[in-house]
Amino acid sequence: MDKSIYRYILRHTKRDQIFLVLLTAASMPLVYYSLEIPKLIINKAIGGGAAAYQAFGISMTQIQYLLLLSGIFLAMVIINGGMKYVINVYRGVLGERMLRRFRYTLYARILRFPLPHFKNVSAGEIIPMVTAETEPLGGFIGDSIALPVMQGGLLLTYLSFIFVQDFWLGIASIALYPPQIWLIPRLQHAVNQLSKERVQNVRKLSDRIGESVAGISDIHANDAGDYERADISRRLGVVFGIRNEIYRRKFFIKFLNNFLAQLTPFFFYSIGGYLVLKNQLSLGALVAVLAAYKDIAPPWKELLKFYQITEDVRVKYAQIIEQFAPQGMLAPELQRPLDDDAAQIKLDGGVRASRLRYSEDAAARVDGMDFEIGGDAHTAVFGRDGGGGDELMQLLARLLAPNAGAVHFGGVDSQTLPESVTGRRIGYCGADSRLFNASIRDNLYYGLKQRPVNADADEDGDDDAHRRTIKESLASGNSTQNRNADWVDIGLAGAADAGAFEDAVHAVIECVELDDELLTLALRSADIELPPRLAAQIAALREQVVGEVNQLGSGGIIEPLDASQYIQNLTVEENLLFGAPASGISAAEFLAENSLAQKVLHDSGLQRDLGGIGLELARLMVELFSDVPDDSELFEQFSFIKAADLPEYRELLASVDAAGEDGDDEISPPMREKLVALSLQLCPARHRLGLITPEIQEKALTARKILMREFGGDGARIRFFDRDSYNPGMSVQENLLFGMIAYSKGHLQPRVTETIRGVLKKANLNREIVLAGLDCPAGAGGMKLPAALRQKLTLARALLKNPDVLIINNALGDLDGRSFTRILGRVMEARRGRNLIWALNDPACLARFARVLIIEKNKLAHQGAPDELAGVIAEL
Repeated sequence: MDKSIYRYILRHTKRDQIFLVLLTAASMPLVYYSLEIPKLIINKAIGGGAAAYQAFGISMTQIQYLLLLSGIFLAMVIINGGMKYVINVYRGVLGERMLRRFRYTLYARILRFPLPHFKNVSAGEIIPMVTAETEPLGGFIGDSIALPVMQGGLLLTYLSFIFVQDFWLGIASIALYPPQIWLIPRLQHAVNQLSKERVQNVRKLSDRIGESVAGISDIHANDAGDYERADISRRLGVVFGIRNEIYRRKFFIKFLNNFLAQLTPFFFYSIGGYLVLKNQLSLGALVAVLAAYKDIAPPWKELLKFYQITEDVRVKYAQIIEQFAPQGMLAPELQRPLDDDAAQIKLDGGVRASRLRYSEDAAARVDGMDFEIGGDAHTAVFGRDGGGGDELMQLLARLLAPNAGAVHFGGVDSQTLPESVTGRRIGYCGADSRLFNASIRDNLYYGLKQRPVNADADEDGDDDAHRRTIKESLASGNSTQNRNADWVDIGLAGAADAGAFEDAVHAVIECVELDDELLTLALRSADIELPPRLAAQIAALREQVVGEVNQLGSGGIIEPLDASQYIQNLTVEENLLFGAPASGISAAEFLAENSLAQKVLHDSGLQRDLGGIGLELARLMVELFSDVPDDSELFEQFSFIKAADLPEYRELLASVDAAGEDGDDEISPPMREKLVALSLQLCPARHRLGLITPEIQEKALTARKILMREFGGDGARIRFFDRDSYNPGMSVQENLLFGMIAYSKGHLQPRVTETIRGVLKKANLNREIVLAGLDCPAGAGGMKLPAALRQKLTLARALLKNPDVLIINNALGDLDGRSFTRILGRVMEARRGRNLIWALNDPACLARFARVLIIEKNKLAHQGAPDELAGVIAEL
């Protein structure tokens, strides 16, 4: 990256900057004549008094001449304004384009950072540098040359006009510029140094906040909140002190500029007035000079402001590029795109390490290791934590670069291989392998997304928009690869077509024992969209599922969703809507926000009835929980009202009781809505308070029929429950049951799930639903999934890539011993005859491998077959 921001700007925008300069220069004559014309209007058209006037060879009266000059002045104002508009828009677009390029460059450099660098710098420091700290650069880059040219041109134009009118007035107009030019930079330098210090402290603050977020559970567990608040307070105080000093110095500079700017009119009024009185200067010329000086102030201020911004941006730019040039960055050629030659490279010729050495912070982590692994061998690497095994596995995966020695794959030095080869031919799964905030499917297929398979595919099908996107990406120096294309290379997984790829995916899922967990997720999730054929099959199984479930115990376990009946195991709101809003909001939110739904509730009398029920419910909650501590779990489990809201309802009840029969009038409309919302939560089967009477239930059924009639053709907004069709607003399990498990039978839930699994298995639908479960969201960092599932998923991702070399680095630490042993055996079977290197810390598993490497104190202490090392293994 260029050390100078101006060098960086010119390297990428030289042609655009020249165009802006030429366009700016072309506007200067118009500016000059827009000053000259008012002088002509005052001196000639108004004060001339001639009998006739000549313009463009045409004779005209004084009024006609005045109107002509005024029209010319207006035309020049419009043209000049139009040119400024074009210049400003072009500058803005140019600045944003360069900001996009700069951010893209920084992100591309992040992808080249050596892994150890991320131990010294956190996301809390990097993210603000790429986003917030680069923001001022966008506006500056567009202005970097065009703004000083424009404002400087305006300044020179106005000064030229003043000097033409009178030399001494010209001298007066620039008399105070030299002191400003000498003094302002020196004052600004101190502000720049403070700005640099502020940026550094804000980065440290961001990093500290990031640490607090990551360690929030430890803060709570150790009651360290006061300490953390004190630390953040100190850091905020440092930033405040710097900001305070910046404001003092910054606004002193502004005060000085304003004072000097206001001093100049003193010379104009005194010297110019004197010259007019002595008839050495016309009044029109003095008025024109004053107008010109009025226009001089903005460009001069803009130039001073631009200088201040330039110095500030220069400091920011220097700080940013310094942070994005760490030692040991990956060479750009190692991230070159995949070509035909690289696509043909195989790494199945074995692995050889020679005099391999790696150190961090002057401490040896891998110290002079020599070994060789066959191309079809299964090798175990055993070592205690911190003994060098983790670094060795990352060296083999080409995630770390050795300080000395080399790793060879089939005779090829791994350090010469581009990522387009290692990313395709080496599979790596470690304890710190991460999932992304996407679906499980996207995370599973992540290892197959090196290049677009169909680069021309566009999501919206708008070819013109796609071409504009490509054009702008090229202008900004960004990637032109289509994000909406199909990136999944099924050939990399060893599949010839979609059917074979589905088989490969399911085989990997079974290999790591993800099928059972995916089935559970699929059954419970309403976030997945089933293919129409599978959805129809699910709907067809309802009768069989409900029949088998109801045999699990005496009495009806499932209360069916019958549109003609009030469902005792649904809340009032769910009974009213009898469906799921397509927008993803709750039934209560839909009823509260939809005006037609509100009208139906009002006309049926339900709104008033529910308000009364809500008032009774509030009274009951206040009585029951008035003496319960605010932090009691009873509020979460049994109360309809939060502890913080209890005083508000207590006050409402007091005012209603005090008003007697007129108490209902004391309830404000917002409070009445809250009372209705309370009653909407009631479920007769669960709460058994007797508040939802048969009369209320009948009114609810009547309102339901009206809502279903009014919204019946509006499937895009409400998905009503329909026994004959699959409802995408419900989970797969809810669709299969098409009813609610009776609240009194809740203890049978596990057996209900097992029954459903059995029915699906008989119908041969388990596999399809498991694959549909891949569409469930993983959450940020996979945090929506259990830890064991996350680890299985990262292992499945490495397996699906079907690599020549599979490296597993203590990746299944959250699994129990039996599950680990089963998956170990399945993976070894799946990799039979292919290279597998597995780092583990259980010596009992070493006998299953053909070769064992034992690491002790960062050195290779032993290597060989398990039977050759039986004595050593026994002592581990």
